[in-house]
Amino acid sequence: MRIVSLFIIILSSCLSLFTIADNKIPSKTNKENKGDINEALEHILPDHCIFSGNFNQLKQLAKLPVPLSSSGQLLFSCHHGLIWKSIKPFNEDLIYTLKNTHFRVIDNNGPIALDGLQHQYLAKFLLNLLSSDTESIQKDFDISLDQSNRNTTAINLSPTNTYAKKGLNSINIKKTVTEAGDKLTINIMDSKQQTTNINIFNINNAKNDSKDEMNFFCQAFFSQPENICPILSSPQQYTDIKPSN
Repeated sequence: MRIVSLFIIILSSCLSLFTIADNKIPSKTNKENKGDINEALEHILPDHCIFSGNFNQLKQLAKLPVPLSSSGQLLFSCHHGLIWKSIKPFNEDLIYTLKNTHFRVIDNNGPIALDGLQHQYLAKFLLNLLSSDTESIQKDFDISLDQSNRNTTAINLSPTNTYAKKGLNSINIKKTVTEAGDKLTINIMDSKQQTTNINIFNINNAKNDSKDEMNFFCQAFFSQPENICPILSSPQQYTDIKPSN
């Protein structure tokens, strides 16, 4: 099984539990420190509409002695959605669009539609996070300030839904400001204490936030943009593609 696919299944299985029931526990942390939490969220989440970056991903499973690793590139547009491109160990692209249609491209071949609730849940979480939708994030998570100083801000997200806690323990998000550029680290721990660590770095922002800029930015960033950029910008043209779970 491909590494990125494994990450999707595990994380989306946790996140999908949010929709089983709406048994949420009142968030005391959010209410007591709302000003500090809002400030931390605004600082830690992306402040540009269109940006790109590189990522490294490490998944530690309880039954495997060696962590699973992958690396690649990502591009996000608040007008269109997200391209998550895995380069090593496999060439696989995941495209989550704001049109609620999502795709996978394997080895630079044609797109395959992603069907199934797990992809919808994961897409919603990632798009809310990268678009800095603080209202949606605070709706689903109890947020606490983990660290805050001149160069580093970190927050902990704990699910407020009783059913979600059966699959997801916590998500820690940390932003580090360095001379080389900003770095975003996401640590996910499931209910079995298995961890996923994602480092996003080499973050570059587009010249402006217009819809047209995304096309130029995407074409310049990826080595084979013709296989993925048109899907993100015009997903409606690929709605007749056969879905795959």
